[in-house]
Formats: sequence, structure tokens, C-alpha cells
Amino acid sequence: MASKVIDHYPLLGYSGPVHGLDHFLRDLNTVYGQSRSEDSIDVLNMKDISLERVMTYYYMRHEIMELGLDFFEPAGARVRTLNNLLAFVITESIMGDTCRKHLRLAKRMGKGDVILNFNYDFLMDDALYNAGKFLDSGYVMRFDYTKIDEEWKRVREGPSQVTMLKLHGSLNWVRCSNCGRNLLLRSEESLSALCNAARVMGEKCPKCRSIWLYGLGRIIVPPFVGKNLKDTDIKYLWNRALDLSEDIERMVVIGYRFSEFDYETDMLLREMIHNQVTSPDVPIDIINPDARSVASRFRSMYRKSPITLFDSLDSYLDS
Repeated sequence: MASKVIDHYPLLGYSGPVHGLDHFLRDLNTVYGQSRSEDSIDVLNMKDISLERVMTYYYMRHEIMELGLDFFEPAGARVRTLNNLLAFVITESIMGDTCRKHLRLAKRMGKGDVILNFNYDFLMDDALYNAGKFLDSGYVMRFDYTKIDEEWKRVREGPSQVTMLKLHGSLNWVRCSNCGRNLLLRSEESLSALCNAARVMGEKCPKCRSIWLYGLGRIIVPPFVGKNLKDTDIKYLWNRALDLSEDIERMVVIGYRFSEFDYETDMLLREMIHNQVTSPDVPIDIINPDARSVASRFRSMYRKSPITLFDSLDSYLDS
């Protein structure tokens, strides 16, 4: 998908929306493709390269070895480029109208429902906004400014019917590394407008005016083993997830693979039992094409829970 996006858009070059992509491709080709090409995208189609592997390499290099390359490529430049490319790919894949399935799911939700969301995209956010069930306060995240359709505004607080904790961050969450302001990107026009906003984030921080290249960065947790959850705001969300899961009546798990490397999720679910936040026999619905495999992970923790399996979102929504 990434190679198709690069092929379709003029992303290379200093003025491209994914700044530094040419140098990023050169690095990627050197490390995995055995060349130093700055424009060949063949390396992105190699079978032995995965998003987890590439993100692990760049984040570990940034944390352990990278001190900054020069004025135009400060420390973290490759990580920033990778995150921006990821945003471009994801927004391209969800571009269009509000997803009807997500909207049906949003309409089934009611006051007091809590969503633990591990996705970077904002399909569920958009559906809940459209269903009138969600406000910015529902993120339980500190935001200083909201960019609504090209205009920065101070955040308006208000009660949200549904709470959504995005435990791995989100593509429409941005932080200024210079002044520390958290910024939210939102659109009242359409999902496509929000996708376009999330691609470029905005040219300058509305508070300190730092340019996006050195100031604004996405608040996301990379999908690799041993995820870094030390970010103060992300860590706060994980702690709130435990508090807000108290006395839940039913657990619904949609599309989550629950791989063997999701140690943090495993810890959170076990803490819910250990702290007697959730009942060990809480009913669980699992919606996944591989529902049986996911169910086995939950049965190892919630041994008394009745578990209902659905192989598709349609079958669950029709139930």
C-alpha cells in the first residue's frame, strides 16, 4: 500500500508533504534492499519487510544511537518521516464518506459506554461524532487547541456520552515539542476533510508558531515489541482505562488480533481482574474472522466468562 501511495503522489523532495522521504528511502534501501537509491520503492514490496520490523529499527535507532544528522535532519527525523508516511497511507485507505458499519455500531452505543481503541485511524471517532454520541472531552486527553477545518480554536469542554481511550495514540493527535501543547485535528465537513488535515497536521503551532518540521509531531505509540508507553499523556490513558472499566456489564472485542506480543493489553486485562475492577465472569463478545484464536487468549484470563463468537461485524450488528 505504501508503494502505491508514493507512486500516486509527488511525496519526494524537500517541499513534498512527507518531508525527508527521499533520505528515508535511501536508508531503507541501504539497510534492507542492498542499494542507496533515494527513489526506488521496490524495497517496500519485499516480503520479509513488515511495518513492525521497520518501525522497530527506526525507533530503536532513534532511542539508542541517533544524535541528530545535521540542521536539516535533527534527531528523530527518520521517525518523523516514517510516521508521516504512515499517516498518508492510512488516510488514503479510509478516504471517503463515514463508514456505514461504524455508524451502525456507533448508534448502538449509549451513555457510559467506554471504548479502548488501539487503532491510529479515526473511523470510529468520526462515526460517533456523526451519531451525536461523542465530543472532544470523550478522549480523556488534554488538548490545548483544536483545528477545525483550517481554523485553530481553543478547546471547548463538554460532557461526552461515549468515552474513547486511544491507547496507542491517534493520527489526528499532534504535540509541539517546543512548547508542549497538545493539538487535536477535527473536521465538521467530512471524513475526507479530516484525512487531508491529518496528512499535513498544520504548518505551525498555534501557540509558539514553531514550524511543523521541527515542532509538531504525531502522538502515536509505534507497533513493535516492548512499546514505549512512557509518554505522560499515553501513560495517563492506560491508567484511566483501568479506572473506567469498573463494573462493566459486557466486554465487546472487535477486530483485535491480540497477538502474543501485546504484553501491555494482557497486563491491563489481568489488572482488571487482580484489582477486582471487572468480574471474572463478565460476558464477552468477540468479533473477528479468527474469533476462536482470540477467544483462547481471553479464556486464559476470564475462565468463567460466557464468550460469544462472531466471524464478522455484520453478523454482530444483525444479532
